[in-house]
Amino acid sequence: MHEEGTVAAASRLGADILGPGLAKLAETHTCVGDVRGIGGLWTVELVRHRETKEPIVPVGATGEANAPLTAFAKACLGRGLIPLILGNRVHVAPPLNVSDSDAPTGLAILDDALAGLSGSEIPGELVFKLYDTYGFPTDLTNDIARERGLSLDLAGYDAAMAAQRA
Repeated sequence: MHEEGTVAAASRLGADILGPGLAKLAETHTCVGDVRGIGGLWTVELVRHRETKEPIVPVGATGEANAPLTAFAKACLGRGLIPLILGNRVHVAPPLNVSDSDAPTGLAILDDALAGLSGSEIPGELVFKLYDTYGFPTDLTNDIARERGLSLDLAGYDAAMAAQRA
């Protein structure tokens, strides 16, 4: 391993490509609750809402309850990326000899697939509008959303409420 430079390649892969690339995905997609890793082994934790860290699917989900991750896997597979999904976590572990051009391609595929999951949250501004304009209770909105596999952006709702009060 040392003679072939595998350890150095893993370190460079994590520090220069995977770490920064996955951090950017976390900034972009509300369904990414956490990114952690080192070298060539990283984990992307998928959540319904960043603040609560509620998993995007329940533990042991199957069938319709697992639909968001099934769609995510299909989106990845359709573009030639085989995802390693365990529970609500996607493990990113490319071959340590992956080229500098292939690693960003894999990150771009993850980006596209995550875009489909990020639509699983109702924006806080919309939740606020339903409450403020139409008198629709937030807890009822949350119940209906949960039945449909969605979550509410409560931080965005709180921000909109605070802005109105200011």
